[in-house]
Parts: sequence; structure tokens; C-alpha cells
Amino acid sequence: MITKRQLGKRFRTSPSPVSRRALHVALLGLAPSVLWAVPGCSDGHHGPPDPTVPAVETPSLTPSIALPDFRKTGAGLTAKQPVKVDQPSQDKMVHVYIVLEQPSVARLARTGPPGLRSAADLKRHAETLSALQSAVIPKLQSVGAKPIRTFRVLANAVRVRVLESRLDDLRALPGVVRVDPVTRVRRSNVGSVPFLGVPSVWEPAAGNFHGEGVSIGIIDTGIDYLHADFGGAGDPAAFAANDPTVIEEGTFPTAKVVGGYDFVGDAYDAENADHDVPEPDDDPIDCYGHGTHVAGSAAGTGVLLDGSTYAGSYSATLDMKQFRIGPGMAPKADLYSLKVFGCEGSTNELPAALEWAADPNGDGNFDDRLDVVNMSPDPERSDGPRGQPLDLAVRMARRLATNKVGGA
Repeated sequence: MITKRQLGKRFRTSPSPVSRRALHVALLGLAPSVLWAVPGCSDGHHGPPDPTVPAVETPSLTPSIALPDFRKTGAGLTAKQPVKVDQPSQDKMVHVYIVLEQPSVARLARTGPPGLRSAADLKRHAETLSALQSAVIPKLQSVGAKPIRTFRVLANAVRVRVLESRLDDLRALPGVVRVDPVTRVRRSNVGSVPFLGVPSVWEPAAGNFHGEGVSIGIIDTGIDYLHADFGGAGDPAAFAANDPTVIEEGTFPTAKVVGGYDFVGDAYDAENADHDVPEPDDDPIDCYGHGTHVAGSAAGTGVLLDGSTYAGSYSATLDMKQFRIGPGMAPKADLYSLKVFGCEGSTNELPAALEWAADPNGDGNFDDRLDVVNMSPDPERSDGPRGQPLDLAVRMARRLATNKVGGA
């Protein structure tokens, strides 16, 4: 484990320099990634359907737009059998998704009738889902479930923490389609930047592209925005003095790491029953190192041998020998730190970060979505079935995308 104080001294030797290859492939070669597109425009790709059923039986809450019956519109949606969560004899607390009726905002934007896809319609639908979820939450609490987070953009669900013996009670509640287990994922950094050559696309003949105007979300352990690779002073003492629960004046956001959020807090660990409930805060600074490394590989400016931030130009003839840390693949792109891991352990919070990336201000309009989203879960060390909200969120994000490039 790398502590916060140790982190101030670490990460001064990587990421490595890069060479050449098309930048959009290189960027997304780090890990499973997503490019967002304007909602409502079908790209012709249809993955496995997610379930929808008739309206929630809440007489006092009428949806503000007429929602289609997706089972009769040819939208390719069919009901699925509930995903079974095994129940061992010993009762314990578990995290699950309560999947609710009515399509998510993204599902409506993609498959709803053309007349219901305007920005105003989608915003109204997001408000409707919030109202419906607010009506369901007291019912969840009545069987001992503690709500952790709600989802409406890429999936319509509520994540809760509850005794495993009460899962059947949750399934029996009105408006609940099914109960899905929450997927835990662990860090992995399998892609290797040195093998993805990019300087050729920095040349005028290839478009002179360095990432200008591109927003990249790093869903990981956070980003050390005080690091010299992102324009900070690179002072270990400044890092050690930083309070990770608040934003000190003048520290964040920066010209390079322009936004983000800490969805979990430093103590969070999805596998530790004493720390598996997130404690979010506004400061997404890294306390482990992995997210900082990934961010540097994607869009770091480079750190010279004397420890200072590189401020020169980028071309195929750039002398990499002058760097302690080579530039990232898109050194002029903007970075967003979406912190979903604590200082150790695994996480359940990927869907929350994906929702933020799809709609940062949460108004149901995707115009402010991030251009690129990078996340580094290890699929061989992650649990959870296909079709649950994490899978639905990833697939919905990909369906909204213009380009989809898998990672190594």
C-alpha cells in the first residue's frame, strides 16, 4: 500500500515516453474507454437489451412525458429473468442495485419516439425518474435497506446496503424490476504507453493534434493535480500538507486538471465491511498513485530532468532524453479526476463516475459530456453478471459513442 505521504515522494519516474500511432487509438488503448456522442442519434449498434416494464404504481406521481411501452415499439427491449444473488446460510450486509421500472434518460434518448428526445424532454424525464425514485426509497428503507446512490442517466436504479436475508423483501416491492449484485473491481494498468507511438500525429502533416479541446475523464484512484506532470509544483511537502477532504483555496481545479469529484473518500474499500459505504467529497486528489500514472500516460505535459514542468512544443523530433517523465499521448487535453477508489481495496462506484461523465451537471442534457472516458478495472478480478447496472451503464455509454475502442 502506498500512503498519502509516500505518494508525495512517488511517481517521479513514470509514465514513459511515447512514440507513434494514431492518437485516438493510443489514448483508448490504455484500458476500456468511451467516446461520447450526441444523444438521440443511433449508431446502428444494439447490445443485449435492458428490462423495462409498465409504469410504477404511484398514483400521486404521474410521469411528465408520455413514456412508450418499449415492449411494443420494436425497440428491442424484453424482460429478463432476475439475476439471482446467492444467499449463504450466514446473514451479512451486501450491496445491491434495485433496478426500477421506466427507461433511463439515455435509453429514452436513444430508443424513445423522435418527439420525446429533445433536451427539454430528457430533462423532464430525468426529473420524473428522480421523483419516482424518491417515492421508492422509503419502501426500501422500510425493509432495512440503506440507500447509497441513485442512477438515472445510464440506468434507472438505486444502490443500497442491506442484510442479505432481506433481498426477497426488496424484490417484492412495487416498482422493483429486479435486484442485482454490485460488481467490485480492482485496479489494473495493463496497457503500456511506450508501445503506443504517438508523436507522428503531433506533426502538421498528421493534423498537428495534441489533444487541444478534448476532455478526458480518468475513472480511477484520483489524480495528484499538484504533480509537475500536470503543471503543479511537484513538491512532496505540499502534497503531504493537502487535506484530501476539502479543496484548499487556489489548489483545485487547475489549468490542466479542470474538474472532477471524489465519489468515495480515502478510507473507502468495497471489500471491507467497516469502510464499504462511500463518503464523497469535492477533492479528487489521488492517495494511491494509479490514477495519476494513467492520467500522465493519457495527457501529462511531461517533467524535465530538473523536476520542472515541460512548457515547450510537441513534435516527432522531440528529444525524449530531456525528460524525467515523458509527455502523455494528448499533452494539451483537459483532464477530469473521477475518483472511485480509496487508498486501498476495490470499488463499487464505476456506474456513478460513468453517469457523471455522461452528464456532469446532472440536468439530463448530454451536451456537457466528456469526450473520452478511461477506466482501468481488471475484468479477470471483477465479479458481477452481464446485465446488471454496471454492465448496462458501460453498454449504454458505448451505444451513445461515435467510436468505441477497447483497451489492452
